[in-house]
Amino acid sequence: MSLDTPARTTHSDNRSSPYPPPSMRLFTPGNSQNHEDMSDSAYGGNPSGMNASGSGNTNGSSQSQSHFEDGFQSFNSQAFRQDQAVYIVTKLASREKLDDARRRLAHEFHMADEGMKLTASYILGLALDQKLNSVLQQLTSQASEISAVRLLINNVWALTPAQKSLLQDLLQHFLIKATTSYKNIIHNAETYIASHRSKYHLENYSTEETVKKTINMVLVKSLVALKSKYRKKLCQLFKLVAAHVPLNLLSRTLVDKFHMTPRPNVIGNGILATVALQRRVASPLAAKKNAKGADTGFWTVLSREMRELVAEMGDDRKQTRWLQWETAIIAADRVKFSADNPLPTDEEDEGEEE
Repeated sequence: MSLDTPARTTHSDNRSSPYPPPSMRLFTPGNSQNHEDMSDSAYGGNPSGMNASGSGNTNGSSQSQSHFEDGFQSFNSQAFRQDQAVYIVTKLASREKLDDARRRLAHEFHMADEGMKLTASYILGLALDQKLNSVLQQLTSQASEISAVRLLINNVWALTPAQKSLLQDLLQHFLIKATTSYKNIIHNAETYIASHRSKYHLENYSTEETVKKTINMVLVKSLVALKSKYRKKLCQLFKLVAAHVPLNLLSRTLVDKFHMTPRPNVIGNGILATVALQRRVASPLAAKKNAKGADTGFWTVLSREMRELVAEMGDDRKQTRWLQWETAIIAADRVKFSADNPLPTDEEDEGEEE
């Protein structure tokens, strides 16, 4: 082989030709007839179809240019769709406020083929499942820790002074308000607490037995002392029989002391009738002499009177018979205690128990 002649390879023809062979052309004419015409013109066929001005070459050149323009437009259309898709991916990433690293991952996923997308999605699903299992394990561990902390809290849980004061205010309120039973004060107070847990900062009242039992013990213990306090603030019921203090003045004193806020500016018949009944019960007990700290029997008699009224008129204080009873007992009390006498001064508490 001569050194001046380059070795011939299988690709020599392709390199020497400025255009690819017909079999490798990207764009083809529209029909088989044009195929033949172009072949004859290019490889020495009958030149009779060509005029002096080269009209045959002009026709073939126009067709090639037309198909080139079609291919270029197709390429431009595909590029536009790709740019539009990239823009949409960018907009979605911005809307979801992805960081730079996740933005790159989103674009890489968009450009990947379908197989890679499926594989990547499956891997991400496995990663999420692994993270979820880790979170569930942590939650289980935290739940156990919370249970242990709750147990410790229950063992040392106690009402704050402010909570105790609010509970006492609640019990006192049930002593002055219109009612159908003085035996259900604890139950009524517990029902009120359950429906107003946030007011007393006792959100766990309905779920923690320790809290419920502690509050019940406080209510029972406090009620005994509050009943005695109420009777004393009534300015010694037994002396008020002789004091002839007007009903409105006596009721206002009790409301200001025992009614929960907001206190009524105008005292309704329900409270006036309650105070009138309490004073009527005290009347036959006024002459009795009781040892200090002994049970005067006031609350026992008052509860019995209330049971008899309920048996006669039912337990709905809004019924007409109850309203008529209120009007009648208020009128009777005002007739009996009509003098404008001042309230007597408080005396030492006798420590009455229920």
